[in-house]
Amino acid sequence: MDDSDGAVKKIADAYREALGRKLPATWRKRIREQVASGDGDVLREVTAKKIRQAKAAKGQMRWGFGTLLWYLEESAGDKPDGREIVDRETLTCEQCNLTIEVLKHADGKPSRTGPEPCEHLMEKGRDWFNARK
Repeated sequence: MDDSDGAVKKIADAYREALGRKLPATWRKRIREQVASGDGDVLREVTAKKIRQAKAAKGQMRWGFGTLLWYLEESAGDKPDGREIVDRETLTCEQCNLTIEVLKHADGKPSRTGPEPCEHLMEKGRDWFNARK
């Protein structure tokens, strides 16, 4: 069993315990991608309690794997190696009325919220649009 299979099993067990349902197939794929890319460290923190907390804390966010990652990254902010947010930048396209928030983390890796950037924002030549979601 490789790391990604172990991560999928751990999260599937926690998901079933927390929500009483089977882990969605799309989550399995995303978990494997996160572990393969090396960004899966935060997934080691997944427990049934954290899944329940993430679902409760989602606010206006759509519930999904991205919401769980967001919650885990935010809750890890008090740890030295956590994903503490050190700066935020909100970008709005005046042509499309599209808003994207770019979060700058203490570990140096940016992330973003909102939809995919439109062509107008991408034309500005900024590197933020490649930030992971």
